[in-house]
Amino acid sequence: MIFFRNKKKYFFITLSVFITIYLFLSIFSSVSTFNVSSEKSSLDPSIINLEYEENNIDSKNKTISTWWIPNNNNKTMLVLHGLRSQKNDEKILKFIKEFHDLGFSIIAIDFRNHGQSSKGDFTFGVDEINDVYDTLDYYYINKDVKKVGIWGFSYGATTANLAGLNYDSKVLNTEIVGIFSDTPYYSLTDLISSQISRRTPLNQFLSNLLKPGILIFTQLFYGFDFNSIEKNYNSKLGINIPTKIIGCTGDQTVPIDQTIRANKSLGKNSSLVEFEKCFEHGDAFESDQSKYLEEFNELFIDFQSKSINQNNTNDFEKLISDYENYSYINSNDFILERIDLDIKFNNPWALKFIDDDQLIISEKNGRLSYINLDEKISKEIIHKIPSVQIGQGGLLDLEIYEDYLYVSFSKEKDKKFTTAIGRGKLSNDYRELSDFEILFEAIPYYSDTVHFGSRMIINDGYLYASIGERGKGSVGQELDSHAGTIVRINIDGSIPNNPFSSKTELKEIYMIGVRNPQGMAIDNMKNLYISNHGAKGGDFVGIIESGGNYGWNEIGWGGKNYSGSKIGNGKSFSNEFNLPLLSWVPSIAPSDLIFYEGNEFSDWNGDVLVTSLKFKLLIKLELQNGVISNKQIVFKDKIGRLRDIDINSEGEIFLITDEKNSSIWKLVSSKKN
Repeated sequence: MIFFRNKKKYFFITLSVFITIYLFLSIFSSVSTFNVSSEKSSLDPSIINLEYEENNIDSKNKTISTWWIPNNNNKTMLVLHGLRSQKNDEKILKFIKEFHDLGFSIIAIDFRNHGQSSKGDFTFGVDEINDVYDTLDYYYINKDVKKVGIWGFSYGATTANLAGLNYDSKVLNTEIVGIFSDTPYYSLTDLISSQISRRTPLNQFLSNLLKPGILIFTQLFYGFDFNSIEKNYNSKLGINIPTKIIGCTGDQTVPIDQTIRANKSLGKNSSLVEFEKCFEHGDAFESDQSKYLEEFNELFIDFQSKSINQNNTNDFEKLISDYENYSYINSNDFILERIDLDIKFNNPWALKFIDDDQLIISEKNGRLSYINLDEKISKEIIHKIPSVQIGQGGLLDLEIYEDYLYVSFSKEKDKKFTTAIGRGKLSNDYRELSDFEILFEAIPYYSDTVHFGSRMIINDGYLYASIGERGKGSVGQELDSHAGTIVRINIDGSIPNNPFSSKTELKEIYMIGVRNPQGMAIDNMKNLYISNHGAKGGDFVGIIESGGNYGWNEIGWGGKNYSGSKIGNGKSFSNEFNLPLLSWVPSIAPSDLIFYEGNEFSDWNGDVLVTSLKFKLLIKLELQNGVISNKQIVFKDKIGRLRDIDINSEGEIFLITDEKNSSIWKLVSSKKN
């Protein structure tokens, strides 16, 4: 009897010990599951050369830390990090850079209990959708973000899916246009054992045994039901937002079956993309960057707000402008003077400052000249640029970056012609351009000798260039020709990930639908602008937008063919295409434009100066919040057909004209003299 009593006693002791250990490990595992603390990073977008604004947002008694990283301010991507991560994470910053390079403004957030946001309730995505909605409301009100795409990773991907499933356009002002969901989970109850074994010293067997206890204690301690994720997925008939689900076949953290089930629950508007060569959680991008970005671009290629000012007006006719209605700036306010040099220029195309006293000028005939304004001397730069002067072509634009001089020019092959870009190194004495290499040739070559473009700008390590449609009209809507496009390449000639990469073999294409853009400028927020020749009317100034389309020659921006017939469908503008900021009827033949910055004309800071060939105009445009608010003529018909414009660090304005025996002209304020 004593034996049986002792046996019973030992049984209960053992059972009590087992229960105690089980309860302890369950509590320990539950706490570990909800401990998402991570070392706070000191990184920020400045390390990837991006300007940003930090904003804290109130969300259901939580403070959500966010970044606003502007681009063109007309298409925006919301970036959502994974579990135990934050917006400062190196991985997240990498994606921010990729998306910003594709033309998106960026909103990045720290979810509740992560990064710089408030500590507290954490629900694996269920309540975090409020962080998303409140963030979007904030940026709708404060940054006029009316449309947004969402990219999320893991926990962020799941949150994005749930936000999409529960999205109500009648409640949320911001339109969610697409969701790119990288390795979301579907069932927390199925994942919990593997997650505990990964995040604690417990092996898989013990984690499986603890699963019931973990579920009970997380409900008891945190009020969180691990079944809530599945319930959210299954509570809706499907998602109404175009969605792509990314899954890694070798992912052990979020197995591929999880992403498959998540995709299936989202319904017909969701599609699954499997990456077969990734074996770690979140390695889809690293395993095949080209495929990843092609899938991303395919989802968001139609995400266009068509230009900053489209949201400000539905009256397209207000965009059409006649320069004869402009007021004139008082001619007594400035002095226009010719710079006396020992050289005359024949049909110069570009002038580019090296510094305040030194510059380089290109002429269509192929001559490159170094000019020293202080010493009033010039010398020809010897080079081997294979340019050909033909029709409207020749040696064209110039850019200086680091040790290189970049040039655009017309190139001949088999009696056909194209626009090409190359670079070489200037000697210390500016007498020679050596080591010249061609970085880009527009495809195909054409026999026509018109509409070569071709202005260039270097911005954030990329070279952007305008390519005219070579008189071919309809090629502006085609992706098998560089003609009628804005192209983007790296400064060494290699090709970055561009928005049309999944649609064409011509991977350099960045924007389409232009006619003959001969001007390009950059503002202080690094947004890019072009001036573009229309036909008979329809010249315009507009924004360069990643993946955008200005509509040539489906539309004519208020102009007509030279014969007087309608262009394309006869419409001046259309909602399916980007809108310009301003369109001129009649044509002024704009050649270049530049944003003014300097002390010489301090009242002009931030204004746009546009040069005109046809009416020999210098026009000043005031740009406020994406809308041209005032238009003035600085001067008209004083020095000839204005070809190019540049500004030195003092704010003095320099001009050249497209004339034989042309000179350099300087525009300064009379108020300072």
